Amino acid sequence: MKNFKSPTIRFSILVILLLFFSQISFSQIEKGKRIIGSTTGILKDLSGGNSFVFIEDVKFSLTLTPNFGYMTSDKMMVGTQTSFSIENGDGSTFLTLGLMPFIRVYLYSKKSTHLFAEQMIGAAGIHTTGREFDLGFLAGAGFGVNYFLTKNIALESTVRGTFAQFNINRNLDYGIRFGAQLFFNRKNKN
Repeated sequence: MKNFKSPTIRFSILVILLLFFSQISFSQIEKGKRIIGSTTGILKDLSGGNSFVFIEDVKFSLTLTPNFGYMTSDKMMVGTQTSFSIENGDGSTFLTLGLMPFIRVYLYSKKSTHLFAEQMIGAAGIHTTGREFDLGFLAGAGFGVNYFLTKNIALESTVRGTFAQFNINRNLDYGIRFGAQLFFNRKNKN
């Protein structure tokens, strides 16, 4: 039992399961499907300058993004995301809460892999150490992939850029997010 606690054993089991399920083909992204899930990621803050070079004094943040969506057609989803982010840098702690409706378009599908582009726009509130709560504008766009392990469960990875405007302060960051999504149909009552 002690061997299963090893990260190497756990990773090996995950790889075997992924290889087993990689041969399965499903039609997951069809009209009427609903999704519920969440992603989390580490973002690179670009608000200190226009350079994409990683330097030591640039802040990082951790973000958790629960989402809910509905497939309006076989290739398009609409939904909403809530965003919770905490960031520590420059001697301050930043706490951000946001609500962003989104549109996702699936660009390519093959077997259990589905590539998509998404765009979102919404509002967010930010609380900074020593300052009052501030409400602002939030927008983002990115590309991602859903990889279905089973008929209804997908691992998701997204590369996204996000822009936020709070009074005179602006924040631009980019990052990669990972998560899981549950795709399901609503049961008929008839």
